[in-house]
Amino acid sequence: MHTFASSYKYRWPWQLKATVALVVVLSLPPLLLYGIGLFSKSAGTLGDLGTQGDFFGGHVAAVTSSLTLVIVIASSYMQHAFDRTFRLREHFLAGLNVIGQYDIAHSGSEQALRLLDHYSALALELNDSELLLLLNTVMTKDIRIRLEELDSGKKNEIYIYARTAKKRIAELLKEHHMNRKGLRIDA
Repeated sequence: MHTFASSYKYRWPWQLKATVALVVVLSLPPLLLYGIGLFSKSAGTLGDLGTQGDFFGGHVAAVTSSLTLVIVIASSYMQHAFDRTFRLREHFLAGLNVIGQYDIAHSGSEQALRLLDHYSALALELNDSELLLLLNTVMTKDIRIRLEELDSGKKNEIYIYARTAKKRIAELLKEHHMNRKGLRIDA
């Protein structure tokens, strides 16, 4: 089930997970060799310990710098993804504001319906429940009546996305209320 919290959770792409795993796997052999070399000799000479330290330091530095690079790349990727999501939501809310202004000026107007259809297509394409529920806030009684008239009439080819979004919103609200009832019974 899709929840609002899952909209804001970030998931690493498999390529990034594979890169981190590769760096970890490549750093294990030098670490193991150092441990074996350090603990297999009783005291060792100063030269032996120095060679062992150089070996470990040289490899650990390379692995550490690689890991740092992976972290920087992952951070920039995550920041880009968060920024893209934020900008999309910002744009979406601005569009809802415009729909609301058109509908206030002329209830159920063509401009409001056209914009509603556009933003419905966006929300449906992204399959984002939160965006669909935000669309519900600008679907006034007059807009709903117009969409229902179109569903029952012969003009089935216009505002397809807005009508589909209206049906999907009804399903989401029903699911939400059923879940709330279920939670109250369990509580």
